[in-house]
Amino acid sequence: MSAETTIDPKPRVVMERLVRLEDADRSFDIEFWQRQGDAAIFAAAWEMVVLAHKLKGRDLNELRFQKTLKKLSNEDPDKSSEELG
Repeated sequence: MSAETTIDPKPRVVMERLVRLEDADRSFDIEFWQRQGDAAIFAAAWEMVVLAHKLKGRDLNELRFQKTLKKLSNEDPDKSSEELG
């Protein structure tokens, strides 16, 4: 029997603030996300993109990087590019 463990590269950040509703502003949110760093911000944003796509019933493969390949050649100037796919 083996136990799998995962090592979290960055410790989990827990922050809380208690204020009256009329005194609440965005400063707490800004500070929280600044502490998380760019990678965590990007991961959270991408998670929301995926969730929104799922909720719309769309195929998640639509979110994959799309590319078109072209072959360039100097052999015939009238046919300088040929689409491959």
